[in-house]
Amino acid sequence: MAAGGSEIILSIRDVSKSFPGVKALDGVSIDFRRGTVHGIVGENGAGKSTLMKIIYGAVEPDEGEMVWDGRQVEIRNPQEARALIAMQSMPYVLVTRNPAVKTIADFTDKDKIALPAVKLTGHAIALEMEAAKIWGKDHYDKLDSITVTRSHADAAAAVMSGQSEINSHFASAPYYYYELATPGIHQVVKSYDTLGAKHTNGVLVTTRKFHDANLRICGVVVAAFEEADAFIKAHPREAAQIYLTATKDKNALDALEKMVADPDVDYTTTPVGVMKIVDFMYEVGRIRKRPASWKEMFFPEAYGLNGS
Repeated sequence: MAAGGSEIILSIRDVSKSFPGVKALDGVSIDFRRGTVHGIVGENGAGKSTLMKIIYGAVEPDEGEMVWDGRQVEIRNPQEARALIAMQSMPYVLVTRNPAVKTIADFTDKDKIALPAVKLTGHAIALEMEAAKIWGKDHYDKLDSITVTRSHADAAAAVMSGQSEINSHFASAPYYYYELATPGIHQVVKSYDTLGAKHTNGVLVTTRKFHDANLRICGVVVAAFEEADAFIKAHPREAAQIYLTATKDKNALDALEKMVADPDVDYTTTPVGVMKIVDFMYEVGRIRKRPASWKEMFFPEAYGLNGS
């Protein structure tokens, strides 16, 4: 039992995970208590998504353990988990400092494209989808050989320095804002253009066991997200100020407000474009079973949304 009688329902102990070229998690330990809501906060590339994927079974840890309700567990099947809601729609933006690169067809083996995890993240999938558009589905992975795994912070620093072999970066916000503001760096492609529309960038995931046992908590979490989304849309400057106060970010308020109010970013719980990504993953053999609908990947709280 935790302090105040709050029982630890899930314990993550000394979890580590490495991908080629980067250690995504290094001895992470965290307790989740019954009846409470937790947030995992950190910059892009800090390992938040990797930790969530380990918890719901999409990625196996190299070291460490999970204890669920007092029992050590190994979640090997993501089918044991579903998304509760989407968290936002936001593009991935591929930038480069190579002036010869106008489209991805201009990349050569002299270029290096950094992204959070080779072959695994939405950025990697978006690059493969763009490659399939240009060279056909049989060559969807044509550029995988020049991709390298780096955190967004390290990738942006490398590209902006001009001193690294990494000259390109498939970035998430806020890093593409910084990079595109740097002389000599330009946009190659945006994932919205690859998919032909906006798409979800991040979902809130939980296990079926937790969901079914905590329907009220799940409902409260969904309502909180919807309230926050409405506030951000109506008051982008105030939202930016709240973020600035909480994080002590070095950006000026005006710059943060511009990022928050970017029309490319939609603060919504509605899943958007999910099936386009899933269909591609099925067609190239990344997943064995094609869901009939996005609803197969979500809990019922999202079913009333106009998802895709």
